[in-house]
Amino acid sequence: MTTIKYRRADLDGLQVFYREAGRADGSPLLLLHGFPSASPMFRDLIPQLADEFHVIAPDLPGFGQSDMPGREKFDCTFENITHVIDSFTGVVALGRKNHLFAGSDDGARHWAVLASLIETTKLNGIDPQAWMTWAIARHVDGHLQSRLDQLLPWNYSKTAA
Repeated sequence: MTTIKYRRADLDGLQVFYREAGRADGSPLLLLHGFPSASPMFRDLIPQLADEFHVIAPDLPGFGQSDMPGREKFDCTFENITHVIDSFTGVVALGRKNHLFAGSDDGARHWAVLASLIETTKLNGIDPQAWMTWAIARHVDGHLQSRLDQLLPWNYSKTAA
């Protein structure tokens, strides 16, 4: 049974509520909700990811249980939301280099697949960026949807060199 902790982070007087679960040593996975939702949209997904990841799902300012700053104090733009998330990752000690972002249940599932593929490249001694560039280029050039298995990391070293 996964334990989900409910916490708050103080970002210069702005209280941001967040849900946290999973292994402390797991790869951090930051789940960002869309409009007009909040972190409860991930309530079923968090336990599914918690065995492998350190999952954190904040409520953005003005949503869920986070503070709703007045318009005179906070202009709700993508730039300002980005600053809040950047500050939030520092306060909850995620750092800026090694964590995943996901924006919805479907986005989180896609990011989990992508993270798995990236780790697979690393485990097989393949440069993740080189593999992704190769795979995307083939997809854009019209590679058949029915043959996407040919673009998986273990096929890269056989055909890319």
